[in-house]
Amino acid sequence: MMRLDTKLQNRYEKLFKKNHYPRWAYRQPPSIPFIGNNYSEQAMKCLVYASAENLTYLNQEHVYDINKLKRKQKFNRHRELSRKPDHFTKIHLEPINNGSLLIVARYVLARLGYDKNYSASPISFLEQISTGNFGKFSIKADSNQDYASSFSHLRESLDYVLSDIEILQPDILIIPSSIWRFAGIHRKLQPQLRSGVKIIKIYQTNRQVIGGHIGQALKLMPNFKPASFPFCESWLNKITDTGINRTEMEKYIKWLNYYFSDLVEVNQ
Repeated sequence: MMRLDTKLQNRYEKLFKKNHYPRWAYRQPPSIPFIGNNYSEQAMKCLVYASAENLTYLNQEHVYDINKLKRKQKFNRHRELSRKPDHFTKIHLEPINNGSLLIVARYVLARLGYDKNYSASPISFLEQISTGNFGKFSIKADSNQDYASSFSHLRESLDYVLSDIEILQPDILIIPSSIWRFAGIHRKLQPQLRSGVKIIKIYQTNRQVIGGHIGQALKLMPNFKPASFPFCESWLNKITDTGINRTEMEKYIKWLNYYFSDLVEVNQ
């Protein structure tokens, strides 16, 4: 049986020959999600989306050099460019590299009742899920430009995302709410998702969002202590990235737990 990553990579190559690059994007082909080696073995398969690719570093000296990859490898660059972990495996996806999105995904699964189904090791857990960017292309710019709130940019990736869902067949989809809210997104994705799939619409895990949207939400919350799971404390202690810290992730987890029922949608 053909591996999921091979099957999805072949699909991306065919789509890319037809669609090419958006005019606003860096001239790099889109990458399939990172597909954990144990993803297919999970009783509940989880697909986690960050927002959009960021290739602005291509103008700089950088540890990840896409240009050294063969063209075929570029379609699977999250795996091809993965590096030995310190605490969190580096897979060419910053919210996974710094641990923030990985903690959120693990916490979501625990809140859904699947804590015992997934590893308490962040390295092993990553190999149990699939994760990547919804936006498969990067805006040509001197600094990162996230386009999670721009449907005109997001729609360039829809054919690839629909292929992700068709081939990976997730039971749980974790996705930025700013992306899901577009009718042109969720109305396309819902028919591709099986009935009963749980869709969890989250905020992005970055300092700006936590200081803004989540900070405002926390002011409206009563004194509230979020549910604790065995994995959580040690993972939070491993957050050392300059872009996000433990205190900020504690705020995110508190918000996530308090509003959790509002974030979950079951596909019909």
